[in-house]
Amino acid sequence: MNKTEILQKFREYLTGNGFGPGDKLPGEMELAEQFSISRGDIREVLMHFSHLGLLSRVKKRGTFICEVP
Repeated sequence: MNKTEILQKFREYLTGNGFGPGDKLPGEMELAEQFSISRGDIREVLMHFSHLGLLSRVKKRGTFICEVP
């Protein structure tokens, strides 16, 4: 699976699972297992969506869905 496919699958995961602003996502290891990719790859995906302003990553607390205007 290439990076574009991973990003698309993750976007579908976010929109298809009823996540709302403030919701916490599962941990990196759980997401990596769910998508059958490495933890490094899921970290890249999370950083990508964080840079887009869709996710907020808080050290030692987790990754959260941001409020989208």
